[in-house]
Amino acid sequence: MPVQETDHLFSEQREGAFVKALPCDRWVARSCLQKAIRRGNEELAVRALANLFLHDPRAIWRHLIIIALEDVGLADVGAVAEIIAAKSQHQFGRRPGLLWATYARLTERLSRLSHSQAICDLLLKVENDPALSAERNGLIEADRSNWSDALYDPFARIERKALAALCFGGFMDDRRSADPSAVFEICSETGCLSIAEAARGAWKLSRNPMALLLRSCGTRRTHGRRQELWMTRFRPWK
Repeated sequence: MPVQETDHLFSEQREGAFVKALPCDRWVARSCLQKAIRRGNEELAVRALANLFLHDPRAIWRHLIIIALEDVGLADVGAVAEIIAAKSQHQFGRRPGLLWATYARLTERLSRLSHSQAICDLLLKVENDPALSAERNGLIEADRSNWSDALYDPFARIERKALAALCFGGFMDDRRSADPSAVFEICSETGCLSIAEAARGAWKLSRNPMALLLRSCGTRRTHGRRQELWMTRFRPWK
């Protein structure tokens, strides 16, 4: 796929057509990429992607994984795994145009998927909801064993699990050493191996706290009946 640059606009030939980058600042393009994906506008998303590709191609991996966490999330956890797999499997330096083609394919796919911002809503709630202040402060001061207990407990509230995961990640108190790997290990031990691997990969790519909360979308059994994903039981904080 030949790449052309004309009048400072990035163009990429695909099946006889050209994709021109949005003529704007790259920070505006980054915002536009996410909003276009959120609205399912594939054409605009790819044009914003082209702008970012012109400035810093390698940074796009992190952009896409954060969008997958924040805007697709629980609607299709496989989207996170797909981005991680794409980055690890392709040897982009050996095939000109492969990196762009991969980014464009992933961007179009994210635009077509169902979307859920439940993980982002959960993060905002546990960090800011005044009603969780006592529980939040209690866990921040608690031992790591209490954090582990919250993650292992199948009956613990979603918000408590999220707070424990963020404590392990070092996001609630920077005076204490972080151990995000503990979140992924507990996730694996509690029967959510595929989610744990997706979350671990997302964390390595982005260092974003939402990766630590992906574990909360696992299912559990109570009295022999399978409960639905937590997104059906979680009320976002406003």
